Amino acid sequence: KLILFTILLFISEILFAQSFSGGTGTENDPFIIANAQDLMDLSNLSTGKGYLNKCYKLENDIQLTQSITPIGYNKSHEFSGTFDGNGKTIYDLVINKTKTKDSNIGLFGFVSGGTIKNLTLCNAKITVPNDNSENRHGILVGYLTNKAKVDNCNIINSNITSTQTMVGGIVGKVSDANVSIINCCVANSKIETKDKVGGICGYLGSMPTIENNVVYNTEII
Repeated sequence: KLILFTILLFISEILFAQSFSGGTGTENDPFIIANAQDLMDLSNLSTGKGYLNKCYKLENDIQLTQSITPIGYNKSHEFSGTFDGNGKTIYDLVINKTKTKDSNIGLFGFVSGGTIKNLTLCNAKITVPNDNSENRHGILVGYLTNKAKVDNCNIINSNITSTQTMVGGIVGKVSDANVSIINCCVANSKIETKDKVGGICGYLGSMPTIENNVVYNTEII
């Protein structure tokens, strides 16, 4: 049964990869995310590991019409690749936490050694109910660690509401001094939680590089 499951998972990941709009996932030939279905496919691949260390490039602005699962939701399913937003915007991201395993919430849940860059999220809405579990919530990234980098990313007209702790406009929690969050902006947004909250990052477990960021016209509660 285990062998059969492994074979089926391998075939499933191949089919998902073929559904991207181009590329092979390398630095010089990244997988192309050209529409909402491509992004949904990447989100669905977070239950496996084969494509969480690849390179991706956003080809067009994308408007989502349904909620998605965070890309890389925990340490066992971490995103360690590169996602280049290419100056494009993802509209109407919605995440409603329903499972305890989803303790790392954001477009990207758990990012270890990966890079997220040149991306704007507009009209995002993230809602996290009280389940008494340890949580790290950001509109872009939940948990950032192990030399991971967020560069030139913007959060516009977006809301994140959580009854937990460690909630940020860009990143929920940073735990590594070698992490960097640079050249980012949070504007016209609302960040609401009970403790450990910040416009850029909710909680710093170390002293990372956080430079050239701006937060304006944003309500932090």
